[in-house]
Amino acid sequence: MTSPTITTQVVTGPTQVTFGPGYLESVTLHRRGVRLGGSPVIQVRITGTVRVYCGEGWEHQASVRTRYQPQADFARSDAGTGQDRDYALAHDLVEVALSDWTDPCSPDW
Repeated sequence: MTSPTITTQVVTGPTQVTFGPGYLESVTLHRRGVRLGGSPVIQVRITGTVRVYCGEGWEHQASVRTRYQPQADFARSDAGTGQDRDYALAHDLVEVALSDWTDPCSPDW
């Protein structure tokens, strides 16, 4: 028995949000509305770089890029409105992107 095919159709966007000085200043949040099967879903992803401090205290630039993911998958996706929500969502996506980052100054690297 074969499973049904789910098609993805972009219905809005993508839109891009950039941030002012600070941790996310070089990160862009991308948002688009898609229709998966018959249900509308908002998807988000990030691209850019962030500063990461290693165990030795050195600053490193880490590239961050995620695939489009449903916005509802993130607990803070509905926290506040506008810029506060976008910042919280981008921060959560950065944490996802950095989950496999390894410390280049670590002897185990």
